[in-house]
Amino acid sequence: MKEPPAVDLIDYDVISLTSDGETVPTRRWKQLHVPASPAAGSLVVPSSVCNNPRVVILSVDGDVWETEDNGIRTMEFCVDEADRNVTDLAMNVLAGRVHFDRQEDDEAILRNRGYELRLRPSAPATEEL
Repeated sequence: MKEPPAVDLIDYDVISLTSDGETVPTRRWKQLHVPASPAAGSLVVPSSVCNNPRVVILSVDGDVWETEDNGIRTMEFCVDEADRNVTDLAMNVLAGRVHFDRQEDDEAILRNRGYELRLRPSAPATEEL
């Protein structure tokens, strides 16, 4: 079977999430992995979220992406109901008609369904000698 092509990802730290201007707690959801060149078939992955959900990009029109929850979940243990709710929250934010605006300062704002997710590029990992 042929391997899918490698996709470069940009890792973003979650700065804040609001819904209609009100702050929404993200608990363990601290990062989002976004394809550097979004295209149909690419995955958007919230990290540190219970059950490792993903959304797949169906189409791209400039900064607007049509996405859907791919439905795949791992059997990772969820600490409590609040953590399971963060998984559902991430899918509500990321699945649908997403507007992804990269800002001049390299930060990004993802908007969907009244949510506004503010992101900044993660600091590169450093190696200790």
